[in-house]
Amino acid sequence: MAAGAHRSRIRCLALVRIVASVVALAFAATVVVVVLTAGLSPDNVRISITHGHLQSAGLLWSSVNFTIEHLRRPRNDTVTFYTPAKDLTVWVSMDAHDPAGRATNVCVDGVHILDLPHAPSFEGMVDIATVNNTVATGKADKPCARWRNPGLASMQLDRWVTFDDPLMLCYISQKYGGLYDFTVMLKVDMTILYRKEEDRDTTAYTDTTHYCWPVTLGNSRRISSEAVSCKPSHAFDYASIAPVLSLRDHLTPSQRRICSTWGRVPLN
Repeated sequence: MAAGAHRSRIRCLALVRIVASVVALAFAATVVVVVLTAGLSPDNVRISITHGHLQSAGLLWSSVNFTIEHLRRPRNDTVTFYTPAKDLTVWVSMDAHDPAGRATNVCVDGVHILDLPHAPSFEGMVDIATVNNTVATGKADKPCARWRNPGLASMQLDRWVTFDDPLMLCYISQKYGGLYDFTVMLKVDMTILYRKEEDRDTTAYTDTTHYCWPVTLGNSRRISSEAVSCKPSHAFDYASIAPVLSLRDHLTPSQRRICSTWGRVPLN
């Protein structure tokens, strides 16, 4: 009986070792698959904003000066009203980083500009502008197609964008009149084209959203500043708390009067 029990224990130990080896091999294979999948995922493409700044070609606002004369004092006072600019032309400069070299193109389908009046807090965030079809590898007039030089680690996505929305221009002049820049968050919607591993001649698509902040917008040059890396959404919409800019909710009656007199914003 003792010898039989001993042999049974030996068999059990051998079986345990075999099961443990199989589990270890399966775990190792799973890790390898996960690592390979992550390395080849198009979601590995990241973007950054050059110098963390959107450079405007001119001032964010215009101004009107009034002189107040005093009857009993020899000195006069000057009052400045900040009024909407005619338009606002901004250089949007991004870099797409693709360490795996799988992407054949990165197309920016749209950019939402969200004002952060209490940066770095998200409190009071306002969606002040949306630019559609912003960049397709630097070619605004071409659809998103396979890039001519696939396999490089980075791609430049640059374009001049002109804003002429009266409400946006009014908001900026009344909120930031006299200042040369302000802080925003960018919500960047992208389409990534990449090669399928099983068929390198076939192009697949994936849509993704990145958030970039803090980014400054204005005509103060920031060429010495570092790039701001954008964060993938991971299905979390940071911009969901940001209402779209509206006349009544974000401008006072006196501000609407100024923008109606020197801009194209209706009083009501």
